[in-house]
Amino acid sequence: MITYYLVTEFVSLLPGVANINVTDSQIPLTGPNSIIGRAVVVHADPDDLGKGGHELRKSTGNAGGRVACGIIGLQG
Repeated sequence: MITYYLVTEFVSLLPGVANINVTDSQIPLTGPNSIIGRAVVVHADPDDLGKGGHELRKSTGNAGGRVACGIIGLQG
């Protein structure tokens, strides 16, 4: 479960909860490279990896606005 806050154009925080399931054998949950406590940002559009024709491709990947963000954590 991810607890997130939606940042609106009025800079208010709207709390919510998003449940996701991720399977990955490379992301550690413990140790110095743990993903726990790190931020995640969901953008409106896919990242073009700098290969698109838009002027923002090199700085933002032309991924559009931020629709949600949060901190990765464990519950239980």
